[in-house]
Amino acid sequence: MFTTKPLTHIFSGHRTHATFWIIAAFTALGVGLYNYHAQHQAFDNLYQQFEGQKLFITATVKDVTNITNQRFKKQILLRTSQINTTPYNCAISLYTNDWWMRVGDTIELKNVQLRKPKDRAFIEYMIKEGTIATLFTPRPDYKRTSRPIWSLRRALVHQREKLLVKLKKSLSPQTFALVTSIFLGNKRFVKEEMSALRDQWNAWGLAHQLARSGLHLMIFIFLWTTMLGFVPCSFKTKQTILIMLCLAYWAISWTSISFSRALMTFVLYKLGNLLTLPVHGLHLWILVFAITATVNPTAIFFLDFQLSFALTGALIWFYQAQRSAHRKTP
Repeated sequence: MFTTKPLTHIFSGHRTHATFWIIAAFTALGVGLYNYHAQHQAFDNLYQQFEGQKLFITATVKDVTNITNQRFKKQILLRTSQINTTPYNCAISLYTNDWWMRVGDTIELKNVQLRKPKDRAFIEYMIKEGTIATLFTPRPDYKRTSRPIWSLRRALVHQREKLLVKLKKSLSPQTFALVTSIFLGNKRFVKEEMSALRDQWNAWGLAHQLARSGLHLMIFIFLWTTMLGFVPCSFKTKQTILIMLCLAYWAISWTSISFSRALMTFVLYKLGNLLTLPVHGLHLWILVFAITATVNPTAIFFLDFQLSFALTGALIWFYQAQRSAHRKTP
């Protein structure tokens, strides 16, 4: 028979342990509610203060992504430091054809106008993605004020783009589309190719396999674990190398909720092994859920978050329950 021991174990033992977990749960709930309110308040305040005006925005380029679109070729993530004369910190997504912006650049955008979206679902999506404004301008009126001599983030983005170029030259169009979308997470760059593939997979009810998930991170981990098995070094050294490889993989790819969930779970699990701490799958799931929901509470209301955590939690629950049942079987 299945048992609820994996869940009730959290509150078992000394009363102070139960008190700690109850306080931690209510603290996470309180922080999550505060962040949810802050996310929506920041969005509303931006448009109440600046909508319809011609703006002068000072911002830093945080990311540059190539996309395939009839009108735009670049998606640039900006982090503002000032709007007109008001210090303002928010993220703006800029769609453009400009080829000269680089990660780390500080720029001054001129004659910018913000319009609040009318679709409430799209507003919620923007808040979940961490951007509270979207600009569409093929040729933005801007001036670059500074560019750092060296930037770690710019170096990572440069390596990411070089990898895409090499893969495109080496692989067939279909294989390149699958690798770019599933293992690197850039669906926008191969949108047309993936649409054709998705139609074929839909016929068999397997289109969900084309969505980037923790499964693809596990494949990456399995391959490196197998190769590291032939390396003559200690267990802790291998685990440290594996963690570093996964973090490097994360740094040069585009993330999603399911990918981030799998990465956080894996890193916490391996850190527990390295520190010789007892690790329980369900406890890790609860911890990662709490971290994600606290940092980005708006994501809770989206299907990708719900399916990712619900399915993973159910799998861990049944695995632990079956394992407990087998142990009790004489």
